[in-house]
Amino acid sequence: MTGSNKQLGDVLDNISMLYELTLNVGSSLDLEENCRIFFDAMMSRCNFGFVALYLTNKEAEPNDDKKERNLIGSGTGSGTSNGTGSYTGSYTGSYTGSYTGSYTSPQSLEPMPILSASHPGIQQLQAEGAISHLIEESIFPELVEIAPLAPGRGILVAFALDDLGILFWINQTRDTAMANWELNPFRSLIRKFQSSIAACLDHEHLAKETARRIKLQQRVAQMQKMESLGVLAGGVAHDLNNILTPLALLPHSIRWDLKLSEDSPVNNDLNAIETAALQAAEMISDLLAMARSGGGRTEPVRLEDTVTAFQKSAAFRHASEKYPAIKTETHLKETGKIQAGNSAIGRLLLNLVTNAFEAMDGKGQVRICTREVTLDEEQNGYEIIPPGQYCLLEVGDNGPGIPEQSMSHVFEPFFSSKEIGSSGSGLGLAVVYGLVKDFAGYVDISTGSSGTCFHLYFPKQKQDNT
Repeated sequence: MTGSNKQLGDVLDNISMLYELTLNVGSSLDLEENCRIFFDAMMSRCNFGFVALYLTNKEAEPNDDKKERNLIGSGTGSGTSNGTGSYTGSYTGSYTGSYTGSYTSPQSLEPMPILSASHPGIQQLQAEGAISHLIEESIFPELVEIAPLAPGRGILVAFALDDLGILFWINQTRDTAMANWELNPFRSLIRKFQSSIAACLDHEHLAKETARRIKLQQRVAQMQKMESLGVLAGGVAHDLNNILTPLALLPHSIRWDLKLSEDSPVNNDLNAIETAALQAAEMISDLLAMARSGGGRTEPVRLEDTVTAFQKSAAFRHASEKYPAIKTETHLKETGKIQAGNSAIGRLLLNLVTNAFEAMDGKGQVRICTREVTLDEEQNGYEIIPPGQYCLLEVGDNGPGIPEQSMSHVFEPFFSSKEIGSSGSGLGLAVVYGLVKDFAGYVDISTGSSGTCFHLYFPKQKQDNT
């Protein structure tokens, strides 16, 4: 009777243990928190020394002849144990790809090794669904090495989590591998844990997808706003141009009609009118560029050649002289050709460099770079940039960076963090955006406490093989 009472006590204790562990499964939709709660309970209740979760990097391919695969190594009724060696069962799943360590308890001080699908232990687990080995005979020595264990006896147990991954644990309180009948009570528990992991991953995917959709909607709204502003700016620019044309011609006509000499005092007033007319003409030109109608004639252009010519221009020299403590460096790699206008790219460069100069407190460094880049997949930055070959123009500074709340307004006309009237027309970056769009390009921005860099992607001409 004493033996029977002990067996009954062991059964009741196992039932109680599994019930307590079940209550700790799925406590959170956060993967790390979910694992932490469940693993802590396993280590406390079962006296495990180490627990680890590995997830597949790629979904397993289901067997064609068995669409509904058996879960968690549910066997066919066969299984053996020699008492000191290993348990073997049967499993019908197949996996592809590799396995990456996701969470351990206690936390391993060593990086978790990546397990390949060709690993002998993985292949055995694929076939059997659950395995148990003595530590010294384990076919997963990588895990034993990173586990913070006391030297001595123990067993390693692994359960396949269907297509999701593998759950490992190490128990140093026993020196015999677990037999099939000992593993069976854990199957429903591990199956529930597997479901909770799937729910966490689905929740994580849904959260990322929701954030991506919100960001995409914000980008679309921003693009629509810029389009509307461009249309408005274009209309205003054409009306202003019609008004300005006679004003710009009037001083010359007055001089001709009145036969004024160069030293006539009236000439001072006429010169002031001409200067104001030229400034207004420059603003109209900026408005037309922002309206994406100011790109002008286009031709095949190499960015590195345009940057070199820009550095020799009077406009760049004037801007540099205004900020003598700021150094400008260039890193020009040879690029293919883009369809653009040399003068427009020069103007775009001047606006970006001037913006970089003004972003710094009188001293610093500006970098201008050109290079080719190939995007194999869609890039999500300030804009969504589709895959393809691009010639990249980058202008960066080591200023304080752009505040997060200003990022969505950077290219809006007349938006500035600088004091009103302290510089330019307020259209500099709006013109940059308009010209980039004129040439079918894309814009990205990287910014932080170490500075800001504008990345301009221009499609490389396909017929250009040089």
